[in-house]
Amino acid sequence: MTRFVRAFGFDKKDGLNKMNRMTKPHFAVIECDRPKGLGCYRIAFTPDGCHVTGFASEMGRHKGRLRWNAQTGALEETIVEDFPSHAEGISPSDDAGQLAIQFRETVVIYDAASLIRLTEIPTLASVVGWGPSGDELVIARDNDASCWSLTTVTKTAEVCLHERQECDTIGLVGFLRDGDTVVLGRNSGIETWHPHTQQVERRVRFQPKDGRFWQHGLSPDRSVMLSLSDLGCLIQTDIQSWSSRRFTAVKNSYGSNFSFSHDGKLAACQTGLGTVFLWNVAEARLWLKWSKPHYSNLGALTFSSDGKRLACTLDFQVFVLDFRPGARSRSIHSLAPPAGKHRCVEMVGPDDQMDLRSGNMEPLNPLPQKCGHCRMPDLDFAVEPYQLGRGIEKPVDLAPAENGNFLVRDSVKRILEVVAPGECRFVSTIHYKTKTPTPWSLAVPQRMETTATPPKDRERCPSCGEPWCFHHYSESSESWRSPDATHEVFKARNWGSHKAAFISWDKDREEIFGRMLYFSIRLELLLKKLKVRGLVRSYGCRDLPTAEDMDWVKRQLTRLKARPADGKTDDQPEAGAPWFPDYLAKHAKPKTKPFDFAALEAKEKVKLPASYQAFAVRIGQKKFKNLNGDEGHDVVILPPQKLDFDTFRIPSEEDDGSPRRAVIFGAANSGDSLCFDVSTDNSDPEVLYHNHETDGFEPFATNFAQCIRQLAES
Repeated sequence: MTRFVRAFGFDKKDGLNKMNRMTKPHFAVIECDRPKGLGCYRIAFTPDGCHVTGFASEMGRHKGRLRWNAQTGALEETIVEDFPSHAEGISPSDDAGQLAIQFRETVVIYDAASLIRLTEIPTLASVVGWGPSGDELVIARDNDASCWSLTTVTKTAEVCLHERQECDTIGLVGFLRDGDTVVLGRNSGIETWHPHTQQVERRVRFQPKDGRFWQHGLSPDRSVMLSLSDLGCLIQTDIQSWSSRRFTAVKNSYGSNFSFSHDGKLAACQTGLGTVFLWNVAEARLWLKWSKPHYSNLGALTFSSDGKRLACTLDFQVFVLDFRPGARSRSIHSLAPPAGKHRCVEMVGPDDQMDLRSGNMEPLNPLPQKCGHCRMPDLDFAVEPYQLGRGIEKPVDLAPAENGNFLVRDSVKRILEVVAPGECRFVSTIHYKTKTPTPWSLAVPQRMETTATPPKDRERCPSCGEPWCFHHYSESSESWRSPDATHEVFKARNWGSHKAAFISWDKDREEIFGRMLYFSIRLELLLKKLKVRGLVRSYGCRDLPTAEDMDWVKRQLTRLKARPADGKTDDQPEAGAPWFPDYLAKHAKPKTKPFDFAALEAKEKVKLPASYQAFAVRIGQKKFKNLNGDEGHDVVILPPQKLDFDTFRIPSEEDDGSPRRAVIFGAANSGDSLCFDVSTDNSDPEVLYHNHETDGFEPFATNFAQCIRQLAES
């Protein structure tokens, strides 16, 4: 019988707060050299712990093996190879002497020290587990598991499990101490399989309220199993008794299991976008949470044999966390900007732009043709007035627009006129249906810089000289660098499209995505200081402000202090009163049922806004159509019985702008949701829009009343 015992001091209310107050261990961070043109996603320490081995990839292909000095971060060896598929996973044997590498249709066994291929198993694999003796593997994919002998390279047993719930795939496989029993971690719980008898037993059953997707880890001595859910529930299971303890921890990163230190004392897992989560197994508590600013894609975690170093890949670059006394950090510093110039970063925003038509995402402001020969559009044309559609009421100050332009409210327009005079031309905007003016202006940068160059052999139009196509992120290493410029705002002279073979200039070319927008780092910092929201730097931009940038920001803040351009969005619509009381009176049901909100708030330790309480009692559950102006995109305002307090109960790891806690009150048919930001004690909290595809939050309305007005008038 499975037992769930809540550990002392780690309940849903304050477990995470207490964990965060633990003393952070001292450690050094070694930034390893990055090979030019190659990324590394899967890594492992050599048996002696002196080096980190990596498997390089480019555009989905395996490109070679790399080896770094784990102490200095220097790249010491590169072995060039070329396979159709890249390494999808690495599983070291118990003694770290062998590596099982998962490629697309094979599992290849390497000697960990020499990187010599030992054998190859022709099978698809999602997860791999080693037997205690090192001569047997258990391999799983979807709901199928099989045992393989490395001596004979033959399959010795297999089983197909039935799904106990939707998406109940096998996420972890491993042999137990007896070498005859296989443990299986699934989304529904933990099971064991006896290959000789084909008996399958359910050992631990996960509760649906604790999460839908789970990641697992099995300690090297096969005595402890960890399971972490997408809702932040951590279950630590004792294999001997199959008893479990339940903790409130952090949300997992689906597809990435725990990596244990070889002594079994620590376990590392990915969480959020780029955050390392380290759990002290013996003491059952958080040991460390670590992330590196402006890095997001955490691809691998692996411990050294002594358990005192942890290697990881962030955005395909290798880092080593060294916990040994006296360890020294190492950083790879980018060159400082030339005199008279400053570093700039690409700025991006949500995909549901105001200047795109809902549904088919067609531009509301079509561009005229620039070249009659290749039919290249005029990317620098901006019609006046400029037409906008959905999302005009969003409580943000900046928003993305087509072709390297951006949208600003009057408050930000005044800021730019002070700190970057003449660098943008401002165009008035109207609603494309009603033709009424909107509170937004289109900012058109007046400067352009070349930030990436197409290949030299790319076909170019004989008339205008523009290339046939250009996918700048994959075809130019320059596109990943942060450019230097003398201005605060500019857009790229180069444009982007999908890569395609040249056909003929009288044929349609690939769709052109337009130009990229860039801000100086110091302007980005200034807008952050002024709490201007709506655009963020692209995830690949990692440069930090210099001392000179900081001084510039201080001077600009002084200049702006006495001016009305303080970044406040005073030109936004009012927060919903007195419109909201009139709406309630008009749409109230004839009969209403009271609800005990005080009891619900006491249970969940959250204060719900009075406007929502009035809406729930007088109107109840209600559907609104065309969310964000998208036809067919509907949202339902939930009654108090259906409010979701759990999905965003745990702090988000995505970025500094994410809420600490949010409550879902609106469910869209697309999977998106509307949430109260309850990370503060505000009695009338801001409403956020959660995009389930990006797992990111965007400001939606200043409060619930304004939210209902936007939904009703969309």
